[in-house]
Amino acid sequence: MVIVKNHKNFSTKSMNSLNKLDVGQFNKCLGGIVKNKKSEHIKFLKKQRFILLEAIHEMQKKLDCVDYVIYLLKRINANERDKEEVKMTIGEISQEIGLSADTLRYYEKIGLLPNVPRDNSGKRNYDENFINWIKFIQTLKNSGMSLNDIIEYINLAKCGNNTYQERKNLLIKSKQILLEKMLNLQSMIEKANYQINNYDNILVPKTDALIF
Repeated sequence: MVIVKNHKNFSTKSMNSLNKLDVGQFNKCLGGIVKNKKSEHIKFLKKQRFILLEAIHEMQKKLDCVDYVIYLLKRINANERDKEEVKMTIGEISQEIGLSADTLRYYEKIGLLPNVPRDNSGKRNYDENFINWIKFIQTLKNSGMSLNDIIEYINLAKCGNNTYQERKNLLIKSKQILLEKMLNLQSMIEKANYQINNYDNILVPKTDALIF
């Protein structure tokens, strides 16, 4: 039986792909309830296999994002910035990054973004470091990391470079979760292939045994 449940670590696109799976019809097809529709059965199974392959492709893109995050992390810790410091208002950084001002305020409120210093008039004053953090948060989100894990990453970052390995471990954990999901999807594809390749000598007899 194929069971697809929602999971917090799946992206919307991945879940949309998986939700295309017609679970009830898929189970009927595999269980052999539909009679004398061999070509329809095989066509249906191939369609489900294609949907699973799409989901695995989406997971692979997330894994690529995780690898890129690890690469960025090494660069951030290895390179010293000596450029002239840039100051930006929330409106300016919103336009620069492509996130709304409300989203930036929310990130700061929940601890996803470190507290932003303010000028004498009380307006937020973003520097280059905050621009890099916001871009980094977007990269973490694109890699499939949950908001809670990103917050934990930020909190560890506030403790200094001695948490370097702990932060990297969060990325490794996120990557491992994605790999496990890919293995699960690959297993489903293999089962679909087995049913297609052995349709005549396995699935049809099962169908006949259940119906007649």
